[in-house]
Amino acid sequence: MSDYRKGIEDDVGDLARAQASQFSAGQKRAPLTKASAGWELPNRTTPSPPPSGGQIYGKDDEPYWRGADGSDYSLAPQEIPEVPVADSVSELGGMAADGDIGGTPNANNYNALRADVQANRNKINQIIEALTDSGLMAG
Repeated sequence: MSDYRKGIEDDVGDLARAQASQFSAGQKRAPLTKASAGWELPNRTTPSPPPSGGQIYGKDDEPYWRGADGSDYSLAPQEIPEVPVADSVSELGGMAADGDIGGTPNANNYNALRADVQANRNKINQIIEALTDSGLMAG
């Protein structure tokens, strides 16, 4: 039998067979992901950083992100701590000082105003203490 080729048809046939052979050889490796029922990311070693952007991969049974800058962090949902509730503080009472002293202030007006300022100061300190104790404010 002769080794002469019949023409371009033989070349195309050879290329198609070679391509099919290479494609089937590549399919012997397990896929990196599966998406038949949601994405499955099998655990892998940490990949080298991509040239740009980033990549998602599985590590320690969690999804991870690897950025081009080499950053590497888990994408698993983080537990959000419950927000504490501060103790209630009673509302401010009525004012001791008159709204209008009418005329020249005297010692009584001064003392009533000072008592109001002191009462407000005490309430503010109670609010600060309640917020600090509950962790909503640094002490």
